[in-house]
Amino acid sequence: MVHGLSKAALVVCLVGACSPRSQRTCARNEDCGTSATCSDGVCLGQATAVAITSPSGMAFTNGVVVVGVSVANGVADKLELLANGVLVASLDSRRDYAWDTSAVQEGTYELVARAIVEGHVVTSEPRTVVVDRTAPTVLARSPQPGDGNVPFGAPFQITFSESILPGSITDSGVSIADRNGASLSKQLVLSADGKTLNIIVNGAPSLPAPISVSLEGLTDLAGNALPPAGAWSFTLQSVIDHTAPTIVRFEPAAGNDNVLLGAPFRVTFSEPIRPDTVNDGAVVVSGSGSVALSKHLALSADGRTLSITLAGRPALPASINIDLRGLTDLAGNLLAQPAIGWSFTIPEWWQPWTMPVYGYGPDDCFLASMALDSSGNPVVAMVEHYGARYMLSVKSWDGSVWSDLGSALNLAGDVQSVAAAVGRNDVPIVAWLEYVAAPQSQFFVYAAQWEGGEWREIGGGPLSPRSWLNTSKVPGPDWVGGGPPINLALAADREGHVTVVFPEWVTTGSASIYAAQVAHFDVDKWLRPGLANTSSARHARYVSVALVKGRPLVATYEEDVLLQPGGVYLRWLSPEGGWTSPYSTTPVNDGVGTAFGPPSLAIDAGSGSPVVAILAGQAGAEANVHVKRWSSTAGVWSWVGVVNPDLTRFAVSPRLVLDGAGAPIVTWSARVTYSVRVMRWDQASGWTPLGEPLNPLGQVSASLATAPDGTPVVALVDRNVFLKKLNR
Repeated sequence: MVHGLSKAALVVCLVGACSPRSQRTCARNEDCGTSATCSDGVCLGQATAVAITSPSGMAFTNGVVVVGVSVANGVADKLELLANGVLVASLDSRRDYAWDTSAVQEGTYELVARAIVEGHVVTSEPRTVVVDRTAPTVLARSPQPGDGNVPFGAPFQITFSESILPGSITDSGVSIADRNGASLSKQLVLSADGKTLNIIVNGAPSLPAPISVSLEGLTDLAGNALPPAGAWSFTLQSVIDHTAPTIVRFEPAAGNDNVLLGAPFRVTFSEPIRPDTVNDGAVVVSGSGSVALSKHLALSADGRTLSITLAGRPALPASINIDLRGLTDLAGNLLAQPAIGWSFTIPEWWQPWTMPVYGYGPDDCFLASMALDSSGNPVVAMVEHYGARYMLSVKSWDGSVWSDLGSALNLAGDVQSVAAAVGRNDVPIVAWLEYVAAPQSQFFVYAAQWEGGEWREIGGGPLSPRSWLNTSKVPGPDWVGGGPPINLALAADREGHVTVVFPEWVTTGSASIYAAQVAHFDVDKWLRPGLANTSSARHARYVSVALVKGRPLVATYEEDVLLQPGGVYLRWLSPEGGWTSPYSTTPVNDGVGTAFGPPSLAIDAGSGSPVVAILAGQAGAEANVHVKRWSSTAGVWSWVGVVNPDLTRFAVSPRLVLDGAGAPIVTWSARVTYSVRVMRWDQASGWTPLGEPLNPLGQVSASLATAPDGTPVVALVDRNVFLKKLNR
């Protein structure tokens, strides 16, 4: 609910503040004006932006609205203010405009500022103003005026014809007086829509008690005053009650070990609870080790629901116990205690989704990849051993249940590698590798997007067994039935760019190697920019990919033809179409030892710099997980630190993401115990574990992503798929 304009004016100022604006398309520099240049069909630089600075959101008024506008990065030849598409005023060089709404009809108006700058029309984001000159009225009251038999404890309630401004509801403006005219202490609770006011008397007056209620100073959101509603008096009577109140429901339930941090705890009673018994002494909340926890208490208007919210953050995991022994009903009967106490656990990692995620069989999933859409809902692509086949299935979370996205995606053979992403308009995208055993002995790489209730080629064509992306179908000589000695990588963005990278067995001159093949979908067409590996004499067995300015940045793990461990290199597809090395031609692992195995690549949204997690160490020894970040100012790779200094837990399969502040988060499996661990980089304290290992038992793999708020989400694969989100 937005309010605060009332009868006063909302003011328009022409200032030089910058406001973001979508890029314009162009064919030449002249199309972009003097403050931007044309690059690859879009205007880059400081584009002109127009914004309504006040009101900052939806506003209500019954008189004059003063509107503020800013124009940044350009001089407006013409500046206008429009309401519902109709010109209100030409602002010219004025710094403010007072719009007198008394001349227009009551209703909702969408305000837009429109500027002409160097021949281009630039418009602001709209602002909504509601013009309202009608005073609110009282529609209903409970108890009814003159009622002489109102049971003590029943809430007093007023229903209004429209939303009331919360700030106009004051303790002195809503007065409750006893028979002697003395004011009674009370609680005032306005409903979320602002149309219902609940009044709860604190304490117990001497009964029977004649009561009178008066209202003064209440206004609607536009500042129209509530007219006098007439006398409202009634009499409270005592109620004979010897039955103890009971607990009807706990939220969360006793024993729940998957409670969201920050969520209120609620208990529902069989009858109203006396408000003055709801206090710190009667409601005791303790955490792990029986440590008392500070909290906020809120009793509902009908007295039947108590909400408890922790005032601070306990150390997680936290075992919470709540004791309600001091509460009574309105007649003074103590709350009956349940047979089982109210205890539950707030974990470090919790599960917002139904777990586990099942594919075709209940216990056979061995590989999965996860991506999150713009709302944080996951898409999971799973490979499972179903019968004699390795099948690929995809599921998405719609906010309440898991939904199958079509049937099995296998087109030619057994699926042995998979990657999931989310593209434009939150469309799920999957890339996968299939292998057909002897006598064909071929492999195929496919990519598809979920469109119109079916899987289709990226770009819209029907998906078929001949939709493969790889050029050569010949597997390398060390390919075995248990899986390829390579991986597949996928990246997609919200603008329609999709990149699939996969090692492919090719012959260059007299040598045959695994080369990093790239297929890049550039909004409306597939591009084949060639191999991304830095040398035709080294295997590029493992790859990772991210998109920088809509173009693929590929990280390759490369080793020589004798399979000696090598290095990790980055190459970017330039706008001119060639592969470049903007982040140094030297290996990322320089200074931390020889690289082993797959890298993991992410892009810092703030600086645009790449961050890479690699396995590196001394040849013949176990490797550590190292993280490096590109420093654009120094032009070098800066070492963030070693994630797993404890070599008694040898690391495999590192995965890297960045949180909302750009801090690296890495998950990796400990080779001895195969437990998945998650660490986050803290500038002050270094690498910090996020909770205990996610699975103390079992051999697992993991996929890692970040929610829109930067919170990490992990998908664990241990015959089933289990998703966990950091609880914060």
